[in-house]
Amino acid sequence: MKMNEVLVNITVSLHDKDWDSLQASAHKMIPSFQIMGIDNELDNVCTQACGELKKEYNLIRKTK
Repeated sequence: MKMNEVLVNITVSLHDKDWDSLQASAHKMIPSFQIMGIDNELDNVCTQACGELKKEYNLIRKTK
């Protein structure tokens, strides 16, 4: 999947409040950081943020 497609999917997922698709699309961006030469620390931060957001999402979903 091309980065442009990923960004479109993120935008559509946000608009539709489709949190599962949003998480999946955002997660697909992580490998691109190394390809673009962005250092591993940012990669680690993004991976950790995705994990934390997934936990929060699961908590929100359980309370509805």
